[in-house]
Amino acid sequence: LAIGRSPELIKSVNTEGWSKEETKKAWMNAAHKYLGTEDWPDNLFTPEDDKELWRTQVKNDRYAISKLPPNLFNEQELTELWSDATKAHPGLINSKMFTELPIAEETKDQMRIATVFAHPDYIAEFRPDLIENENDRIKLWTKACDSHPNLITMLKYAAIPNRVKIELTVKTVRDNP
Repeated sequence: LAIGRSPELIKSVNTEGWSKEETKKAWMNAAHKYLGTEDWPDNLFTPEDDKELWRTQVKNDRYAISKLPPNLFNEQELTELWSDATKAHPGLINSKMFTELPIAEETKDQMRIATVFAHPDYIAEFRPDLIENENDRIKLWTKACDSHPNLITMLKYAAIPNRVKIELTVKTVRDNP
């Protein structure tokens, strides 16, 4: 219980005499908030346990995604991990690691869209211009301006038609005088 509340304690707790399951549970509790993979005991976790620990870490620590062990996750699992990571840590969507991911550009676009919908106030930083489908870009800017009206000042940089920019500005000002 103490480790669950203060995960950094895991490094100082003597688990000698604990069963493998008790030790594993303590480390799993610590992993929810503490990324100390270099401290994880050898031969305690199965590959599935390792995956679960990394899934937790990716949601809690923005740098965890850069520390993933190679070949632990298949392409689908890696895509899901990145989706979780970018929703939790939106700045990752513009990282070099993200742009170099070996996944389809359509999938990356879907992840960009999900990230913008989760964090509309960051739309200008998310490079929505990278999204190929114009209707998706329009939806993103509409959602962002609905949630954060001050973003209409950024519309001049939006890669959407001018008529849509005007309509969106008028609608936003009308809804938020």
